[in-house]
Amino acid sequence: MAAGVVRFASKAQLLKRSQAGEMRQSVLQFEVQAPGVVGQMLALIDRNTAAERGWSFVMLSPVQNRLVVRWIMANSRRPSAALALWAECFCHMRTDTGEVVMTRQQMMDATGASTAHVSVVLAELVGMGALIRHQEGRTVRWFMNPNVGTHLAGVARERAQRSAPVLKVMKGGAS
Repeated sequence: MAAGVVRFASKAQLLKRSQAGEMRQSVLQFEVQAPGVVGQMLALIDRNTAAERGWSFVMLSPVQNRLVVRWIMANSRRPSAALALWAECFCHMRTDTGEVVMTRQQMMDATGASTAHVSVVLAELVGMGALIRHQEGRTVRWFMNPNVGTHLAGVARERAQRSAPVLKVMKGGAS
């Protein structure tokens, strides 16, 4: 029987992981009542535990990402803001849903753009299918298209990719 190498975790690290898991479960109970707040809290928990574990990985389709980047460079009304926001989206994805958890102010800070310009960029990313927009009443939530980037693995990833929209960019960058 072959032995595997296991990273050492101190009692404090194990306790932190356990507490993060319990906190995550507690927060999930309120997702229906306050999805935006819950999403931000889960993203914060994920970022803190990912930093403790090391890198956080996103499975990225290089071809799909290249299509998005080329479309942005060729067609976006605000290409530098769009590229900055697109890159930032990967850093703010919930690991369980692919939701991009950023406030409008965080988007503005990341891009150096006004709220109107951020709106234009978001509309472009949704229009090409790179981001998926969900609106419930006045609440808008953004999700990464799992055909471009996802934290999901196996069957969950395949299911998400089947139900996700196809990118609406064609050869040469035109939509």
